[in-house]
Amino acid sequence: MQEADLNPVTRLIMYLSGQNNFVSAEDILSDRLSGFTSGDELLPVLRQLCLLLEVRTIPDGISLYRLPYNLDGYRSIFKIIKDRSPDIYNFLYSNYSHSAVNESFIKEALGRAIKTSHFQDIAGKYQGTTKPGEALILLLSQSPGFRSLVSMFQASPSVAERLLFPENLSMYELTHLKITLDLAFASDMLKRVPPGTRVSIKYEVLSKGTVDVETRGGTEVP
Repeated sequence: MQEADLNPVTRLIMYLSGQNNFVSAEDILSDRLSGFTSGDELLPVLRQLCLLLEVRTIPDGISLYRLPYNLDGYRSIFKIIKDRSPDIYNFLYSNYSHSAVNESFIKEALGRAIKTSHFQDIAGKYQGTTKPGEALILLLSQSPGFRSLVSMFQASPSVAERLLFPENLSMYELTHLKITLDLAFASDMLKRVPPGTRVSIKYEVLSKGTVDVETRGGTEVP
């Protein structure tokens, strides 16, 4: 996708996602890769995103900008990109995502998941023992492991969305979060196979045998 095809908000976010440091408006305008050629176009977008961006002012009064590195900030930026741009894969694989999304980030996201009403409702039934939410985080820390979840997050918009917005998951999805994430990851990977390819996925669930999913891929990602 060409930068010119993106609306200005998405274009600026995608540009900033490729930067490793704070940048000024002048830096953005001087870089032809940003897609912005005038302050009249750029400054309204910076004002629109200002509450989401990290802003630093240097002694000469120049403001510097970068995307936020906290969980809430990342959630907000992800939602804009997912809702407005089909280029979400590039965003998840950007310099920004590689810097922001690490094992601590995943652990914090899972911490949010176990604070949803579902886990709060069932926690009272396990007085004096390990709570279901704590057991879930322990399970995921071992299989697939936080490092693997980082890789899954950066390759799969569906995994990223489920980890970032656990409040939107059903009770079943939260209870069986590992299965939810694995199947979401598999579903996104199917989009990378050639059109018309039939793919069979066998997912082992120890207590219930196997789940077989057969579908066709190659519909969204070339």
